[in-house]
Amino acid sequence: MKKSVLSAVLAVTFVSFGFSQRLVQISNSGNSGGASMAVLLPSTPINVENIAGSPYIPTNFVPGKVSTMPNQVYMVRYNAVNDEMVIKDNEKALALNKNIPGVFVTVMSSKKRYQTFNIADSKKKTGFFIVESSPNANIKLLNKEYVEFINKQVAANSYQSDRPAKFKRADDTFYLSMEENTAILMPRKKKELIKLFPGKDVAKFIKKERISLKDKQDLIKLVNFLNS
Repeated sequence: MKKSVLSAVLAVTFVSFGFSQRLVQISNSGNSGGASMAVLLPSTPINVENIAGSPYIPTNFVPGKVSTMPNQVYMVRYNAVNDEMVIKDNEKALALNKNIPGVFVTVMSSKKRYQTFNIADSKKKTGFFIVESSPNANIKLLNKEYVEFINKQVAANSYQSDRPAKFKRADDTFYLSMEENTAILMPRKKKELIKLFPGKDVAKFIKKERISLKDKQDLIKLVNFLNS
């Protein structure tokens, strides 16, 4: 009995993964026996040999901090093809566990905050988003970054040349988070957006401020209004 109570009470424990740093494991008190989930897991490698471009944002590792280890600085980068936040520890590439809600990575140079959210109406249960507005607000503007992999294209005839395989940066997609840890696609039409917030005069605000639903700064302004 004492063991089960102690397992439920412990929120964070530290375990050694054989690296120089101790990595955090978070206790999942909802599971029987106080089972825990590792914050960092093995990452999925991508073969980039002979492929133009990069699946990573940014291309190279940059300094960043993980919310569960605020006193440590790690080298981080986002794998936008596999939707993984890759963290380097002693030359070992690890991936932040997407199944732990609330854990986030902050890129120190750009101040980007990558956080996992459940994706509504998607086969993917969770994904990494940049939180563009206040992370403490009830309604948040989220930004999903994408990189596409384009296969090698063989020349159709002798007058053309083969096109090598490449990674191509795709357009970002905006989402809203209105419920705890859930992301919904930002409506592309004003009428759809207005229906989401019947208690706010969204139409008047959009017209007055000349809000574009494609512009990030305009959307941040809109979300701030929705939170007011």
